[in-house]
Amino acid sequence: MFLIVLSIFVLVFIDQLTKWLAVVYLSESASKVFIPGFIELTYHENPGAAWGMLQDHRWVFMVTSTVAIIAILIYLAKNRKDMHPLSVCAFTMIAAGGVGNMIDRLFVGYVVDFINFLFMDFPVFNFADMCVTVGAAVMIVWLLFIDMPKAVREEKAKKAAEDKQ
Repeated sequence: MFLIVLSIFVLVFIDQLTKWLAVVYLSESASKVFIPGFIELTYHENPGAAWGMLQDHRWVFMVTSTVAIIAILIYLAKNRKDMHPLSVCAFTMIAAGGVGNMIDRLFVGYVVDFINFLFMDFPVFNFADMCVTVGAAVMIVWLLFIDMPKAVREEKAKKAAEDKQ
C-alpha cells in the first residue's frame, strides 16, 4: 500500500506543480505553442467538469470525488494483493487525478486547465485529467484483454472438468 500512496502523492505533486506553473507563466499572457500544430498551453479556469458542464455545482464534484477516492483506496487496501498490476495502476491513477482536481476545487473554487489540443476540438485539460483518462483507459484494456479472457478460460476449464465427471 505504501507504493500506491507514494505514487498518488507523486502524481498529485506533478499535477499541482504543473498547475502552479500554468498560473505563474500563462495566466497573464497569451497562449504559448508547445508543439506547433499539436499542443498549445492556454490558461483556463474551469469551475465545472469537462466542457465546463455543471459550473455552479462545485460541491457535487467535491462529494462524488471524495466518495470515489475513498472507495478506491479502501478497495485497493483490501484487494491489492489479489489484483493484477494493471488494475492497481489504473485505480492509482484515477485516485490521483481525482485528488489533484479536488485540491483545486477546494482551495481556489475551480480547476486550472492549460493543455489544449490544436488538431481537434477538445476541452482544455490538465495533468490530473490525464491521470483519470489514462487510468480509465488502462482499466478498460485490463477488463477487455486480461480479466474477461481469464474469466472465460476459467469458465471453460470448469465446464470441461464437470464434463469429464
